[in-house]
Amino acid sequence: MEAIIEDIEDLLNDNEYYEAQQLVFTWAPRHKKKYGAHALLLPLQEITSLFLKHGIEAALSSTNVFREYINILLEIEETENKENMAFILSVSKKLYQLHCLHEKETKKLISHETHLDLMSIRSEGYKCMQIVLKWSGKFGAFPSGHPLFHAAAAVLYCGRELSENVVNHYVRGDCGKNLAIRMIEIEGESHERIEKLGSRVEKKRELDEAAKLNALSFCRACLSCAIMGSIKVPMDALSVYFEHVIPSKAHPLMIFTRQLLKTSAVGSSRVFKLLKVKWKSIIGEIRDDQGKGIMSLVDELGVLYCHQEKPQDNGNMLQNMFQTLMGV
Repeated sequence: MEAIIEDIEDLLNDNEYYEAQQLVFTWAPRHKKKYGAHALLLPLQEITSLFLKHGIEAALSSTNVFREYINILLEIEETENKENMAFILSVSKKLYQLHCLHEKETKKLISHETHLDLMSIRSEGYKCMQIVLKWSGKFGAFPSGHPLFHAAAAVLYCGRELSENVVNHYVRGDCGKNLAIRMIEIEGESHERIEKLGSRVEKKRELDEAAKLNALSFCRACLSCAIMGSIKVPMDALSVYFEHVIPSKAHPLMIFTRQLLKTSAVGSSRVFKLLKVKWKSIIGEIRDDQGKGIMSLVDELGVLYCHQEKPQDNGNMLQNMFQTLMGV
């Protein structure tokens, strides 16, 4: 056991990351056959940590070793405990830190290959966390996976958009603060990108468009959180968001999203209807392809929290009228 660790470390010190990974996957089956799957857990923890110590260059290989560790947990039906949880969360955190550190250092001179490597680290890390959640749901206290693992998955999620998938992790991880931080990060990334443009007029136009699209994305994320059953997460997120962004500087959609959620939290049907009228006037200024689905989310929010009736689909209304006329 000590000999294989030394051999792997020697290869890593010589920057032979792929060869080190191949050695792990040649040795592991033999060790498993001789001593059993359970005997692989501690060595794989140590080897994963070794790879992570060698920074961004070895990070992708570390995710492959980490994935093998999680698969062994599933195979032997290991119960979730403080020790394996602490290790998994430390790996997730380290992968994210490596990504952020290297992205910051290379932002000005980033190559296409480096960009792909950075994206791969986050995406592979996220795939690992999906397997972790599967294991945690089976052998832990939470059927959908431990909230801390959902929070880690949300952070590692490899995508700029706040999709339904990542929003689900924010909800189950009860991490409204992290959602707010991601909102602010996206706004900052947009501003930084646009600042590199030429004319002042072009910058103004692009900044306005980015603010609108970002607000739509945040709005969808917050409303989706509430509809998934947690109004606390988006309320927490918007509370943190407005600690960093002056309301007068925020896009109107962000203001109305906060008002809608506050109204939904107290279940006020009358105020919700008034806000919905204001909301429609703002949505009306946004192209259909950009504002797609927002009003249906607002309607769903009203049904769930403010005693609103579910709007009847126009197609169904015509169908019902036709059936009435035909005596069906």
